[in-house]
Amino acid sequence: MIIPNLPKRLNIHHLWKHVRNIPDALGSGVVFLAAWAVRWPRYCCYFLLYGKKSPRPLELLHVDPLAVMRASGSAPELRRFSDFKSGKIAPGDWDLKVKRVDLSPDTPQKRPKYLYRRIVQGKTWEESGAYEYMLDLMQRKPGTDGLHSRDDVRKRLAELDLLIENLKAGKRLEPSQWEPGYYSRNDIWVHIGRNGEIIQARGGGHRLIIAQILKLPSIPVRIGLVHLKAIESGAYGLLLERYR
Repeated sequence: MIIPNLPKRLNIHHLWKHVRNIPDALGSGVVFLAAWAVRWPRYCCYFLLYGKKSPRPLELLHVDPLAVMRASGSAPELRRFSDFKSGKIAPGDWDLKVKRVDLSPDTPQKRPKYLYRRIVQGKTWEESGAYEYMLDLMQRKPGTDGLHSRDDVRKRLAELDLLIENLKAGKRLEPSQWEPGYYSRNDIWVHIGRNGEIIQARGGGHRLIIAQILKLPSIPVRIGLVHLKAIESGAYGLLLERYR
């Protein structure tokens, strides 16, 4: 009987870690193929109708962060947005039901307020209100932003400090993945309104506001929905000429 040569140090726990991830990997592959089967035939139809200026699925643009001064509101189309709809042309009034982003020092919006106090006024996270806000968020929606404990909150705030310092030092804000066809749900996703307005959809809320406060020249964003009127009027085409 021939016994195969095994490694002298066979780490069973390391091996099990990879084995137990197989179902997740297979599930991700199925989701990826299903999404591909939805997005790309739709894009081919758009291309036949509207040509090269049709919205591409998962398209990455580099836009002026101060051009993203609206955030998704309560319209059903916005609340039901998923990655499958990236690059979808959507009619309707969903782009009118959005919220304005307020970056003024006295803004009632909590996230812009505590980031402004931290970056511009130099206050601590506790003084800025961020620590209290994240603790409250953790209690109301456990697991949001990876927050499960006070240590998670401190770690998250330390990560934001590092991001702020890196951007101040001149480093660029990068997307999660550069490879074509790959993306992350943590990317900054945006919708395009009827007049070419850039509307924050989801993801990267802190990154976006930090970029706005620091007045960075550009940030990477992923395309979500595009309003039909923006296609028909040429507003989306002008946006692509500027940011693609």
